[in-house]
Amino acid sequence: MAISKPDLMRRQPKQKRSQQRVEKILQAAAEVFAEVGYEAATTHQIAAKAETAIGSLYQFFPDKLAIFHALEAIHMERVTEIHIKLMQSDDKHESLLKFIECTVDTYAQYFADPIPRVVYIQYFVAPELFKLFDENFDKQLIQQFAAFFSPVEPRLNCRKK
Repeated sequence: MAISKPDLMRRQPKQKRSQQRVEKILQAAAEVFAEVGYEAATTHQIAAKAETAIGSLYQFFPDKLAIFHALEAIHMERVTEIHIKLMQSDDKHESLLKFIECTVDTYAQYFADPIPRVVYIQYFVAPELFKLFDENFDKQLIQQFAAFFSPVEPRLNCRKK
């Protein structure tokens, strides 16, 4: 679960143990946000859930918002990876129905994890929190799907707006 945006963290973990601690903090944050909501969540709750000292949390993240932005970055990276895999899938050649079922199953499984659920819900509840994710990201995914399906349905508009 690497975060490709180094400006989201106070310090990038270099050792495996530190990377694991950051992953544990981020997973705990998603769980706490899912349980009590972003607004009610505290860094102390996150540290307790991650079974780490509050100082360890602050060693990597300056505040709760930075943790949320790291979750946002992870979500975007994962969605992009899923999307690429789906677009390159061999199943698309078998049948449109099978491809759609695969897509729905893939995203249903993905959203079982608290990280994407929390990020997705917050996008509608408090869009002002977001630093990376916006309508352009959604539009890009939609355009890629349209381009992918345009050979099947030429009326799909694949032009960028």
